[in-house]
Amino acid sequence: VVEHRTLVDHAVHHQYAAPTHHGVTFLDVRAPVSALLTPLLSALSAGGGVRLGVPGEDAAPDAGPAGAQRLVTSRDRLSAVAERAADEAEFAEVTVVDNGGTPAVDDTRAWLAAHPRTTLVSAHSAAETGGPWLDHRTGPGEPLPDRAPAGTPVPNTRAYVLDDYLRPVPPGGTGDLYIAGSSLARGYAEAPGLTGDRFVACPFGATGGERMLRTGERARRSADGLFTLHGRGHGGT
Repeated sequence: VVEHRTLVDHAVHHQYAAPTHHGVTFLDVRAPVSALLTPLLSALSAGGGVRLGVPGEDAAPDAGPAGAQRLVTSRDRLSAVAERAADEAEFAEVTVVDNGGTPAVDDTRAWLAAHPRTTLVSAHSAAETGGPWLDHRTGPGEPLPDRAPAGTPVPNTRAYVLDDYLRPVPPGGTGDLYIAGSSLARGYAEAPGLTGDRFVACPFGATGGERMLRTGERARRSADGLFTLHGRGHGGT
């Protein structure tokens, strides 16, 4: 159960983070709906245009990706999109949304090699946050690390790497990944047991009663605040 303010937060953040929202955004409809909702809202609320379709499939000239400034797809679709849409358009920005799991660095490198003038935005998403809550931008010519970063928290969102006793793990260490902030959903509809298991009390909040989400993922945080993912933990879903 996601609140309206969560979607507004995501839309506003992406408008400021990416000027391409004011142009035309092409949404790959083969990607999961959860990957497309925030880009759809941010583009429309910024006064931009949106096209829906499948890169590489026949479409009318004004319905395909040609002329669009931005492409949004999901991580599992990236290699297929690269093969099918390479000759159709040269996007200024490509947003690739992960819905859990470790970002695949090989597919990311292949895309950047084929599209050297494109800015690649990796966005890590979860249903419990109503959209992407970590993102990372790789500009033209910028090197990509050996492990593709999941990114840094978007505004109004905090992320923690904690040990089994909910103590912060030092930078560079691996621990369980938790999310806190106003972007969290209220919980799972008609599932109080699951809600209580995944949404736990946050010991780092400025006010009492704040919650954080146990993502079930393992992660590391660098000294400069960049998060990388390292598989699923015990009880990960």
